[in-house]
Amino acid sequence: MKILVVHRYFWPDVPAYALMLKEMTLKLAAQGHDVTMFSTQPCYNDIHQGPPLPRVEMMDDVKVIRTPLFKEKKSGLILRAVNILRFCTSMLAHAILRREKYDVVMVASFPPTVMAACARVIQRLRGTGYVYHCQDIYPEVALASGLVKRAWLAKLAGWIDRQNIRKATAVVVLSQDMKKTLMDRGLSGNNIHLINNL
Repeated sequence: MKILVVHRYFWPDVPAYALMLKEMTLKLAAQGHDVTMFSTQPCYNDIHQGPPLPRVEMMDDVKVIRTPLFKEKKSGLILRAVNILRFCTSMLAHAILRREKYDVVMVASFPPTVMAACARVIQRLRGTGYVYHCQDIYPEVALASGLVKRAWLAKLAGWIDRQNIRKATAVVVLSQDMKKTLMDRGLSGNNIHLINNL
């Protein structure tokens, strides 16, 4: 199976999910799958101080593609938004214009709602299934934490994410509460699977 795994942070970046993805991609490749990891240059909190990594490299049997982004700070909302757009555009171009289509794309819930919507575009244009690996549930988390204060924005994000969940080949959540939150949106839950991070 040809698998595209997408996330902005990947080893040697240090967030827990970046390290999990290293283990997951290596395991999938060891099982005989053709695995491509689409990410960026290491940039999480400027911890990585080494030289830039190659744009394309092999990590054991995993092909790693790193698209460049602008250097940003957490307080710079405009540049962060530009980087999200740049990352999503690069990933879409890669997946849609590739000669051989991927069998499945795996995306996470970062940036919220957006990555799964991009996977849905790939699904529509190339017939590629996608796995939506939810580490958080948006917009509920953003509303509860006060990050989103505009009701219309939360409503729009919720509508988009309902479509993301409906169309996904599989949705992975971390707890029964997360599954219930999604099902409370009026979703059947037939494609939702509970697999906790170990």
